[in-house]
Order: sequence, then structure tokens, then C-alpha cells
Amino acid sequence: MFQSIKLIEKPNDFTSEKTIKKVADFFISKGKTIVGTDEKSDLIVVIAGDGTLLNTARLEINENTPILGINLGHLGFLIDVSIENMFEVLEEVLRGVFTEEKRTILKTNIGGQKYIAINDIVIHKHNSMRMIEFEVYVDGCFVSKQRADGLIIASPTGSTAYSLSSGGPIMHPDIEAISLVSICPHTLSHRPIVLPSSANIEIKMINSPDNNAQVIIDGQINIEIEINTKIKISKNDNFMRLVHPKSYNYFEVVRSKLKWGEKL
Repeated sequence: MFQSIKLIEKPNDFTSEKTIKKVADFFISKGKTIVGTDEKSDLIVVIAGDGTLLNTARLEINENTPILGINLGHLGFLIDVSIENMFEVLEEVLRGVFTEEKRTILKTNIGGQKYIAINDIVIHKHNSMRMIEFEVYVDGCFVSKQRADGLIIASPTGSTAYSLSSGGPIMHPDIEAISLVSICPHTLSHRPIVLPSSANIEIKMINSPDNNAQVIIDGQINIEIEINTKIKISKNDNFMRLVHPKSYNYFEVVRSKLKWGEKL
């Protein structure tokens, strides 16, 4: 099933470097081929945290390659295999015993430049305490004009990230949807809204203090924008394919990360 394997490590991390050698030796002992980071593969194994997986998924999205994550610290929302049981899980994966998810992700066009977002696309004020002003359109229909600190456009995967801390809904990863969540809106009647993944969203910048505003993708890519900039957002054609252990349970992950049912 998986013959060629690509291994991705956390940059400049000793534990990641040490672990990746053990994982490479394991796959080689099973007759698998380890390929370079710029080559195509049947499976990508990320040995790091959620941030490295997000970056890898963006870079590899056009290859449609499944990704398995081995976490070096606390288990994340996306990476759920620990170092302690990684070889047991890898054995099962090579036997075809695993769960695969296909998650909706986003694409955006900002002034002619195209980007992929796994979690979210955030339009935000920059270096100012003053709010920005923008218009929101969905499928060509005017939705609202807002004054706020910003707007989060989130995928189901991103619904448990910045969107959640801003009052947005948790969306199950099997749902094909996009949420719009305002950040500290001046008008309190602006509430989060969930759209079908077929929606074509356009945000037009109307005003920003000293022309300082940014689009931030997955918390990792920053793009400066000006007044009258149009930001177009829609579902990406390809999905992010995640490989999990057979015992994977989304609600168990959410309950663990959000401390549901625990005394705080």
C-alpha cells in the first residue's frame, strides 16, 4: 500500500532529528523506500507538531498524499501518535489498519497571488489599536459591512483554533463548510455564520488605520494589504488527507484538548 515514504522533521530540533533516524530505520527494515523531501511519495510522516504538519500539508496539497503525524510533545488536534507507541501504529498502518480523514481546506486569491490555508485565513488590523472596516460578499451577494479588529474565515480543521477563541463554532472535520467569525466587532449583532463549502467569499477592505492591515494564513504567512484590496476565498479542490490509528476518536481528542468534563 505504502512503498515510498517521505519523512518531515521539525527544523533545528534534536529530538526530531534523533526520532526521524529511528523511524527511517524502521521503514527500511520493512522494505520501504525513504525519499527526499522534494520527491513524490505514497505516505508522508511528520515528526514534529501541528505547526509543522500545517506547513507540510500546504506544500504537499497538490500531490494528494496522505499524512501521518508523530508528536514529540503534547498530542495536538492533528497529530495524535506519540513516540511511545509510534512503532506499533506504524506496523498497523503498513498492514492497512488505520483511519483516514479527508478534510476540507481553503484557497485564497489576494491581489492575484494565490495561497492555500489548512486552518484559517485571518484579516486583521496591524500595528494599531483602531479597527479596520470591510465588506463581506458571498456568491456575489452583499452580506455585511463591518468595523472590527478583523475577520476569521475558518475551515472545519481551523474551527478549533483562532476561530474557537473568538467565539466561533466547532465544526466536525467530516463537514464540508466554512465559517466566518468576526474579531471584536463594533456592532455586537455580528455573530459567527457557517456557510456551505461551495460558497465563494469576497472580502473588500474599505478602511484601515494608516493603511495597516494584514491577511494571515494559518498563523504562518503574513501578507500586507491596502484599502480596496479584494480577498477571494473558496474551498480548495483537493482535500487534506490525514492518517490516524484505527482507534482514533475525534471527540476524545476534542475532550482532551478542551478539558471537557474536567474540573478546571
